[in-house]
Amino acid sequence: MVDDRLAAAGRGLGQFTLATLGLVSPFLPFALGIFPRALAPLPHPSARLINAGWFLETYLLVLLVICVVVILATGAADVRNNWMVVWFPLPLYLLLRIKVLTDAGGAKRRLNWFAGALLIVALAVPAGLVGRGFVGPETCRKCNFFVPYSELARSLVVAGFSAGTIVAVDRPNQIAGNLRRYFPHARVISTRWRDYMPPLNAAGQAGEGGKCALIWSGGPSGGGEGRMLVEELRGGIPVPKQTIFRRTTHSLPRNPEKRLSWSFVVLDGEGTCR
Repeated sequence: MVDDRLAAAGRGLGQFTLATLGLVSPFLPFALGIFPRALAPLPHPSARLINAGWFLETYLLVLLVICVVVILATGAADVRNNWMVVWFPLPLYLLLRIKVLTDAGGAKRRLNWFAGALLIVALAVPAGLVGRGFVGPETCRKCNFFVPYSELARSLVVAGFSAGTIVAVDRPNQIAGNLRRYFPHARVISTRWRDYMPPLNAAGQAGEGGKCALIWSGGPSGGGEGRMLVEELRGGIPVPKQTIFRRTTHSLPRNPEKRLSWSFVVLDGEGTCR
């Protein structure tokens, strides 16, 4: 048991390191590559900068210790880069040291190189997004950016849904939030974010109208998590066994050979699924 936890913690520490580097890159390698002396002892900064530096150093060291201790204590093996946003003061700390270094007359010319490198990265991001839009449909794995959500919404409308509650199984694609665009007055619930349960709208609270729609990725035999949630919302009334689940299949834009399928059903409103 202890060995398993240590092995998991080892994987977690590895992911923690990669996630941290991923979050502060490419700023970190640029900063250290262009200003290698920024991490060396600095010449006589002002008291204001010294205090700011001490504060940031303390924050970063305490954060590092807390993260390592938590990973070791819990055996967390999955550490994701989007959790590492707490490292945002690290670039500020490096900029502070770079300022002290350049104010003292060291490597001032390199500021132009540094600014140029950051500008290139800033311009490369939108260019990369445009490129992703062109090649993404042929290379994507989950294809979240290219799912034909408008076609999914049209399928629900054809099946009789116009208002009420939509329960979406948000794996592998996050369907719920994207369908919300096409049904602005509907109540949309995601099985992935069960901690948030949006309230019924005024019509639903009054017990008027409204359908109960369930949609998931894959064939009619799936959607178990969504079915259980629908049953719960319908006051314990299960989805009838004789229910016919519809299936809709659509190809990705600019890649007709890659097709994705979803199954769905539109039920009469019951309980709080209306």
